Amino acid sequence: MRRAGPASAQDIHGVLFGKAITRDDARQTAAAESFVAKGAWVPVLALTEATGV
Repeated sequence: MRRAGPASAQDIHGVLFGKAITRDDARQTAAAESFVAKGAWVPVLALTEATGV
């Protein structure tokens, strides 16, 4: 079971990746695109899981 607490960098990057794909909030989408524009590495598993979004 995962404990509640500060989010890890992996959690934050996952959220940014999800926001860049779903584009459900204009402000968050802009922040995600700004982050990814600098270059981002996305694991193959994350891309595979994102196809279900």
